[in-house]
Amino acid sequence: MVRRAFLVLLALVWLGRPVVAAPVTPWETTGHFTTMAQLAEFLHGLSSRGSWKVSVQSAGQSSIEHKPIWAVRLTPPSPELKVMILARVHGNEPAATESALTLIRDIVSDQGDKAGMYRQCEFLVVPCLNPEGAEKAQAEADGNDGWWGSLGRDNDEELDINRDYLRLSTSEARTAVALYNNFQPSLVMDLHEFESRPLVAGDGWWRAEYWDLLIGAGRAPWASPALRTYCRTVAQDVLFPKLDGQGVRTEYYMLPSGSFDSSMHFASNAADYFLVR
Repeated sequence: MVRRAFLVLLALVWLGRPVVAAPVTPWETTGHFTTMAQLAEFLHGLSSRGSWKVSVQSAGQSSIEHKPIWAVRLTPPSPELKVMILARVHGNEPAATESALTLIRDIVSDQGDKAGMYRQCEFLVVPCLNPEGAEKAQAEADGNDGWWGSLGRDNDEELDINRDYLRLSTSEARTAVALYNNFQPSLVMDLHEFESRPLVAGDGWWRAEYWDLLIGAGRAPWASPALRTYCRTVAQDVLFPKLDGQGVRTEYYMLPSGSFDSSMHFASNAADYFLVR
C-alpha cells in the first residue's frame, strides 16, 4: 500500500511539473465561432500554469466604438525566440481567432509532443485585431443562416486595417505596430481565412480550391533582394517540404501555382510590413 501511494505521488509531481488540465476554447464548448464577449471571458480565465507566465492586457481600442483589443503574452522560463501572432485583421475571417485561441490553449497546457518546441519561444498573441468588424460580421451571419459574407472585413470607419500599416490612420493598425515595436519579435505571423472556391479567370484574383494553407511573406516591392531571396528559400526549401510531408496542401498566397515573384503586390500587408521592419 505504501509503495502504491508513493508511485501515485511520484506520478503527480513527475519532474516537478504537475499535470494541468488545458483550458477549453468557446468553439470547443459551443461548436460556434467565438463572440467578442466569449473571447474576453476565455482570456480572463487564463492563468499562469506549468512552465508558463501568462499576462492579458487591453493593448488598444477599436477606432469608433472603442472596443478593447486584447493581447496575450506567454512567457516560458528561458525563451530563445519571440513570436508575435496577429489574428483577424479582417472581421469576417473568424477562423483566424479560433486558430489563435487553440494555439494559446495548446501552449498553456504545457503538454504533448510540441510542448518542448513551444517552451523555446515567448509568444505575443492578438486573437482579434478588428473587434468592430468581427461583431458586424457575426451579426450578419446570425441573420443569414450562419453564412459569413463580406460585411465586417473593414472596421467601422470602413477602412481595411490590413492596408493601413504605412499610413497608420486606424487605431487598430497603430495598436499592432506599437505592440510590435515594444515586443521586437523574431517572427510575425498574420492569420487570415481564405474562402475556397474554383479558379475564376479574368477577375484579377487567384482563387484557391484545393489548398489547406496559403503562405505569403517578403513580397513587398520595397523589400531588399536579400530579404526576398531569404523568404523564397525558407518557403521553398523548408516550409513547403515539411508541410507537404505531413499531408498539408500548401501554396503561395495570391500567386500563380509554383511562382514566388509576381506583379501582384499588396503594398501594406501586415506580413510584408513587419518583415521589412
